[in-house]
Amino acid sequence: VLLQVATHHYTILEAPGQQGISRHVQRLLQDDSIIKVFCDNFSHHDKTCLGLTTVMETDSYTRGPIVDIESITSQLVGPVKVARGLSRIMTLCLPELKVLIRKPKNKLSNVGRFSMIEQGKAPPLRGIYDLSEKQR
Repeated sequence: VLLQVATHHYTILEAPGQQGISRHVQRLLQDDSIIKVFCDNFSHHDKTCLGLTTVMETDSYTRGPIVDIESITSQLVGPVKVARGLSRIMTLCLPELKVLIRKPKNKLSNVGRFSMIEQGKAPPLRGIYDLSEKQR
């Protein structure tokens, strides 16, 4: 999981390390006055690994403090068997752009490495320098 905290003035990215997420981000995640936005698949793994919630019915994620744009899209456009993903949702939301927003095909090879880390089959990243220059 890569966490992004954004305001009108700044953006902070945090990748949880061996000790998990920082106490400052934990405090933000527990604050119900702050809306947390996810683009999670149907397993809700990102939300549950952050300790935010237990898996609930999909339509429960259409209002704050936890919002999942996959759930909102399913409610507005219709349910699907496979998660749409952020690229497809953006294409649906912005048809006036007349472009197809998608992940570059050459980037998909990195997904396997992060999936192996998530499943515990590969050691976690210790820092940015564990990635190749191209991956950074």
